[in-house]
Amino acid sequence: MAKKGIIGSMTVLFICCGNTCRSPMAEGMFRVLARRAGLEAEAISCGLSAYVGAPAAEGAVSAAARYAADISRHAARPMGAELVADATHILGMTRWHADAARRLFPDCAARVDTLDGADILDPFGGGQAVYEACAGQIYHAVEDLVRRLAQEREREREGA
Repeated sequence: MAKKGIIGSMTVLFICCGNTCRSPMAEGMFRVLARRAGLEAEAISCGLSAYVGAPAAEGAVSAAARYAADISRHAARPMGAELVADATHILGMTRWHADAARRLFPDCAARVDTLDGADILDPFGGGQAVYEACAGQIYHAVEDLVRRLAQEREREREGA
């Protein structure tokens, strides 16, 4: 079970379909933004139907790099019980991903949400402009997430 509420043990799990585009971009951007914010947190990503070891899509690597996130060495991984158990926050790129996580792992339902209020559409197979637009949406959603988590962490520290 996740170590929720323990200062210094935050793990965010990002979910998409293949773990080659959206969730690796979110993972990479989260690491950059959390480090900048001084937020002690881990990030990992997975896919509901990931092919183990598949690299991040070239368009995703290029788009993420515009936000200082290096995902060039990413290797896809499927969603599994251990990843879910270790995560304090489980965030799908779409409502469908979040719903699937809740169905597959009902004990984690309280920790599942979407990254953004709107679905982040899959850029796979699109041109670079599609990847750039997707990366922009992810970046802004991750920026908001890091801000909220930093505030949550500050409240925990004040109450400790």
